[in-house]
Amino acid sequence: MTAIGYGDDVVLTVRVRDGQYHVQASHERDDPWPDSTENLTTGEENWFAVICGTAHGPVTVRVRLLDSPPDDGTDSQWEIVTERDIVTDDELHLVEIYAAGQGSAIATGAGTFRVRVHAKDRMVAYQAGGLTEALESHELWIWPTDGLQDPQLLTGPDEYSTNYS
Repeated sequence: MTAIGYGDDVVLTVRVRDGQYHVQASHERDDPWPDSTENLTTGEENWFAVICGTAHGPVTVRVRLLDSPPDDGTDSQWEIVTERDIVTDDELHLVEIYAAGQGSAIATGAGTFRVRVHAKDRMVAYQAGGLTEALESHELWIWPTDGLQDPQLLTGPDEYSTNYS
């Protein structure tokens, strides 16, 4: 398990199962799979799933825990970018589903946080199938925010979300 704190910039290899991994504050679910509004994430206030083109296999995930919002711009290398909020009483966890343990701890402290999720090469990974090396890349930027907002698509949709999500 990796612990991620403020100011950290950590690159992880996440083992994706069933085309997803989760960021969560708790295991509680009111709705196990809410409709996605932007085809990159789905979830509730205390958890969300990141939808991958990789069905089963590794995805490279860079995590940055920020103390303030990032610049408004998004890098053109990303095919799809969305933002959504998550609420925690303690900390967040990046979780590989069906894996034992809590996953990588993201030491946010209690509060409401905005997460900007970037993805590229979801379609490449989907078409390749049976991956043993990561083809798909994601970045998660997490920072404190004052109130809950609806998920917002900043870049995209990408080819994968247009055809398969």
